[in-house]
Amino acid sequence: MIVEGQKIEYRNIISKYYTFIPTEMQLAIDDFFETIRENKLTPNGSFFYSINTYNQKDTSEPILAEFFLPVQENNVEIDMEILNFRTYFAVSDMIMTRIDHDFENKTLESYGKLLEYTDKQGMELTAPFFHLLKIMDDISYLQIYLGATRIFEYQK
Repeated sequence: MIVEGQKIEYRNIISKYYTFIPTEMQLAIDDFFETIRENKLTPNGSFFYSINTYNQKDTSEPILAEFFLPVQENNVEIDMEILNFRTYFAVSDMIMTRIDHDFENKTLESYGKLLEYTDKQGMELTAPFFHLLKIMDDISYLQIYLGATRIFEYQK
């Protein structure tokens, strides 16, 4: 199922860019959370990330991703060469699908479904893929978002 009209919206966001090959993603995530701990920041929401470049045909090619985490602190002193801080972060006009198992394999399948949906619906891409892990009733879900908006043709 694909749902339209979704958004990701948080206050006080810490982020960091990473480049890694897909098999090293967990190392990058571990590094991100270690950097959060080293900077004495207090998580205050769900971890999420964007995939800014990814070649599905060559999985040995590096991925450029940005990891995000809402924090309690609204005034932080951090090394801006290592971490980024935003008082507000929002991406709207997104479509979303959710997977509840086999995240590694189903993620690529979901990318294809979201892209196919935008094509069939005549939508324009406005943001990269975002991934947000949700836990409800002790079940983990991965929500995959893609920025997409409808293209309207104006007639004179």
